[in-house]
Amino acid sequence: GVHLGEVYAGKSPFDQNFDGASPLGVQLKTGPGGVIAGWVKGLVGQHVGSEVVLAIPPNDGYGKKGSPQAGIKGTDTLYFVVDIVGAA
Repeated sequence: GVHLGEVYAGKSPFDQNFDGASPLGVQLKTGPGGVIAGWVKGLVGQHVGSEVVLAIPPNDGYGKKGSPQAGIKGTDTLYFVVDIVGAA
């Protein structure tokens, strides 16, 4: 899908592809090749054409370690806006 990811009061998004030429294709599963648990919980069952706003607590995001390279602390709630543009 097309998405934007940011932490509350963040200076800039840590992830986004609204400006990209093609949407991000992901498998809605956790683990290798998958996504964080909050995406699975929030997006499974949603329909193509939906715009979904996700508020993902640390336990369903990157856990206590966070993701330092992305500027995400272990206490950060992650916010995503996801446009679902297709399903396979």
